[in-house]
Amino acid sequence: HLVLLASCQLVEDSYGHPLCPGQLAKALRIPSVHRGDGLQVVHATADVQTPAQDPLQQELQRFNKLTRCIRESLVDVQKATKGLVVMGAKLEKVFGSIINGTIPELWASNSYPSLKPLAGYVFDLLERLRFFRRWIVEGTPRSFWLSGFFFTQSFFTGAAQNYARKYTIPIDDVTFNFEFMTKSTYKN
Repeated sequence: HLVLLASCQLVEDSYGHPLCPGQLAKALRIPSVHRGDGLQVVHATADVQTPAQDPLQQELQRFNKLTRCIRESLVDVQKATKGLVVMGAKLEKVFGSIINGTIPELWASNSYPSLKPLAGYVFDLLERLRFFRRWIVEGTPRSFWLSGFFFTQSFFTGAAQNYARKYTIPIDDVTFNFEFMTKSTYKN
Protein backbone atom coordinates (compact mmCIF):
# COMPACT_ATOMS: atom_id res chain seq x y z
CA HIS A 1 0.00 0.00 0.00
CA LEU A 2 1.23 3.46 -0.88
CA VAL A 3 0.60 6.46 1.31
CA LEU A 4 1.23 9.99 0.08
CA LEU A 5 1.00 12.43 2.94
CA ALA A 6 0.43 15.81 1.33
CA SER A 7 0.60 17.84 4.53
CA CYS A 8 4.21 16.97 5.30
CA GLN A 9 4.97 15.98 1.68
CA LEU A 10 6.47 12.70 2.80
CA VAL A 11 6.22 9.64 0.66
CA GLU A 12 6.15 6.37 2.57
CA ASP A 13 4.83 2.83 2.42
CA SER A 14 2.14 1.42 4.70
CA TYR A 15 4.77 0.55 7.32
CA GLY A 16 5.99 4.13 7.55
CA HIS A 17 9.26 3.51 5.69
CA PRO A 18 10.26 6.16 3.13
CA LEU A 19 10.02 4.97 -0.46
CA CYS A 20 12.95 5.41 -2.77
CA PRO A 21 12.00 7.01 -6.13
CA GLY A 22 12.22 3.68 -7.94
CA GLN A 23 9.71 2.13 -5.54
CA LEU A 24 7.48 5.20 -5.85
CA ALA A 25 7.58 5.09 -9.63
CA LYS A 26 6.59 1.42 -9.49
CA ALA A 27 3.85 2.08 -6.91
CA LEU A 28 2.23 4.95 -8.82
CA ARG A 29 0.84 2.88 -11.67
CA ILE A 30 -1.67 4.97 -13.57
CA PRO A 31 -4.03 2.94 -15.79
CA SER A 32 -5.04 4.04 -19.26
CA VAL A 33 -8.66 5.08 -19.77
CA HIS A 34 -8.87 2.49 -22.50
CA ARG A 35 -6.41 0.32 -24.33
CA GLY A 36 -5.83 -0.34 -27.98
CA ASP A 37 -8.76 0.56 -30.16
CA GLY A 38 -10.88 2.09 -27.41
CA LEU A 39 -12.06 4.95 -29.61
CA GLN A 40 -13.36 2.50 -32.18
CA VAL A 41 -15.12 0.62 -29.38
CA VAL A 42 -16.90 3.83 -28.40
CA HIS A 43 -17.98 4.31 -32.03
CA ALA A 44 -19.12 0.72 -32.42
CA THR A 45 -21.18 0.60 -29.22
CA ALA A 46 -23.02 3.85 -29.94
CA ASP A 47 -26.07 2.94 -32.04
CA VAL A 48 -27.31 6.51 -31.95
CA GLN A 49 -25.31 9.72 -31.89
CA THR A 50 -25.52 11.05 -28.34
CA PRO A 51 -24.72 14.59 -27.22
CA ALA A 52 -21.77 13.26 -25.27
CA GLN A 53 -20.14 10.94 -27.82
CA ASP A 54 -17.80 13.45 -29.50
CA PRO A 55 -16.76 15.13 -26.25
CA LEU A 56 -16.19 11.66 -24.74
CA GLN A 57 -13.78 10.78 -27.52
CA GLN A 58 -11.96 14.09 -27.11
CA GLU A 59 -11.72 13.58 -23.35
CA LEU A 60 -10.39 10.04 -23.84
CA GLN A 61 -7.68 11.36 -26.14
CA ARG A 62 -6.65 13.99 -23.58
CA PHE A 63 -6.65 11.55 -20.67
CA ASN A 64 -4.73 8.94 -22.64
CA LYS A 65 -2.10 11.55 -23.53
CA LEU A 66 -1.82 12.46 -19.84
CA THR A 67 -1.65 8.87 -18.58
CA ARG A 68 0.93 8.00 -21.26
CA CYS A 69 3.06 10.99 -20.15
CA ILE A 70 2.82 9.97 -16.48
CA ARG A 71 3.49 6.29 -17.17
CA GLU A 72 6.51 6.97 -19.40
CA SER A 73 8.05 9.47 -16.99
CA LEU A 74 7.61 7.09 -14.05
CA VAL A 75 9.21 4.23 -15.99
CA ASP A 76 12.10 6.53 -16.94
CA VAL A 77 12.54 7.71 -13.33
CA GLN A 78 12.62 4.11 -12.21
CA LYS A 79 15.26 3.26 -14.82
CA ALA A 80 17.29 6.34 -13.88
CA THR A 81 17.30 5.44 -10.19
CA LYS A 82 18.62 2.01 -11.13
CA GLY A 83 21.34 3.60 -13.27
CA LEU A 84 19.98 2.19 -16.52
CA VAL A 85 19.44 5.60 -18.15
CA VAL A 86 20.86 9.06 -17.55
CA MET A 87 18.76 11.25 -15.30
CA GLY A 88 18.58 14.41 -17.38
CA ALA A 89 17.12 17.72 -16.28
CA LYS A 90 13.57 16.72 -17.24
CA LEU A 91 13.68 13.48 -15.23
CA GLU A 92 15.38 15.23 -12.35
CA LYS A 93 12.49 17.70 -12.17
CA VAL A 94 9.96 14.86 -12.21
CA PHE A 95 11.94 13.05 -9.50
CA GLY A 96 12.22 16.19 -7.36
CA SER A 97 8.52 16.93 -7.63
CA ILE A 98 7.61 13.38 -6.60
CA ILE A 99 9.91 13.59 -3.59
CA ASN A 100 8.43 16.99 -2.64
CA GLY A 101 4.84 15.80 -3.11
CA THR A 102 4.04 18.23 -5.92
CA ILE A 103 2.74 17.65 -9.44
CA PRO A 104 5.68 17.44 -11.86
CA GLU A 105 5.70 20.23 -14.47
CA LEU A 106 5.87 17.60 -17.22
CA TRP A 107 2.56 16.13 -16.02
CA ALA A 108 0.96 19.52 -15.43
CA SER A 109 1.75 20.60 -19.01
CA ASN A 110 -0.35 17.65 -20.25
CA SER A 111 -2.99 17.83 -17.54
CA TYR A 112 -6.20 19.51 -16.53
CA PRO A 113 -5.65 22.43 -14.14
CA SER A 114 -5.04 21.36 -10.55
CA LEU A 115 -3.66 23.08 -7.47
CA LYS A 116 -3.65 19.89 -5.41
CA PRO A 117 -0.54 18.31 -3.95
CA LEU A 118 0.63 15.10 -5.62
CA ALA A 119 -1.38 12.77 -3.38
CA GLY A 120 -4.64 14.62 -4.01
CA TYR A 121 -3.86 14.93 -7.70
CA VAL A 122 -3.27 11.18 -8.12
CA PHE A 123 -6.47 10.37 -6.19
CA ASP A 124 -8.44 12.86 -8.30
CA LEU A 125 -6.95 11.53 -11.55
CA LEU A 126 -7.87 7.96 -10.65
CA GLU A 127 -11.45 9.07 -9.87
CA ARG A 128 -11.68 10.80 -13.24
CA LEU A 129 -10.38 7.69 -15.01
CA ARG A 130 -12.99 5.56 -13.18
CA PHE A 131 -15.74 7.95 -14.29
CA PHE A 132 -14.73 7.67 -17.95
CA ARG A 133 -14.21 3.90 -17.75
CA ARG A 134 -17.76 3.50 -16.34
CA TRP A 135 -19.03 5.71 -19.15
CA ILE A 136 -17.39 3.44 -21.74
CA VAL A 137 -18.48 0.18 -20.11
CA GLU A 138 -21.98 1.09 -18.88
CA GLY A 139 -22.98 3.68 -21.49
CA THR A 140 -23.87 7.35 -21.21
CA PRO A 141 -24.41 8.25 -17.55
CA ARG A 142 -27.63 9.86 -16.30
CA SER A 143 -25.61 12.67 -14.76
CA PHE A 144 -22.16 13.99 -15.57
CA TRP A 145 -19.23 14.99 -13.38
CA LEU A 146 -18.70 18.29 -15.17
CA SER A 147 -15.59 19.32 -13.26
CA GLY A 148 -14.08 15.93 -14.14
CA PHE A 149 -13.71 16.96 -17.78
CA PHE A 150 -10.55 18.47 -19.24
CA PHE A 151 -12.65 20.85 -21.32
CA THR A 152 -16.23 21.22 -20.07
CA GLN A 153 -17.17 23.64 -22.87
CA SER A 154 -16.71 20.86 -25.40
CA PHE A 155 -19.40 18.81 -23.65
CA PHE A 156 -21.86 21.71 -23.62
CA THR A 157 -21.11 22.57 -27.25
CA GLY A 158 -21.69 18.94 -28.31
CA ALA A 159 -24.99 18.83 -26.45
CA ALA A 160 -26.11 22.09 -28.04
CA GLN A 161 -25.08 20.94 -31.54
CA ASN A 162 -26.95 17.65 -31.26
CA TYR A 163 -30.07 19.34 -29.89
CA ALA A 164 -29.97 21.91 -32.71
CA ARG A 165 -29.59 19.13 -35.30
CA LYS A 166 -32.40 17.05 -33.82
CA TYR A 167 -34.87 19.93 -33.78
CA THR A 168 -33.44 21.71 -36.88
CA ILE A 169 -32.93 25.03 -35.17
CA PRO A 170 -29.92 27.37 -35.28
CA ILE A 171 -27.36 26.48 -32.63
CA ASP A 172 -27.24 30.14 -31.57
CA ASP A 173 -30.84 29.78 -30.38
CA VAL A 174 -29.91 26.96 -27.98
CA THR A 175 -29.31 28.03 -24.38
CA PHE A 176 -28.89 26.18 -21.11
CA ASN A 177 -30.99 26.72 -18.03
CA PHE A 178 -30.13 25.31 -14.63
CA GLU A 179 -32.33 24.57 -11.68
CA PHE A 180 -30.77 23.68 -8.33
CA MET A 181 -32.44 20.82 -6.49
CA THR A 182 -32.87 20.56 -2.77
CA LYS A 183 -31.24 17.66 -0.99
CA SER A 184 -34.63 16.10 -0.30
CA THR A 185 -35.43 15.84 -4.04
CA TYR A 186 -32.00 14.66 -5.19
CA LYS A 187 -31.57 10.94 -5.84
CA ASN A 188 -28.75 9.12 -7.63
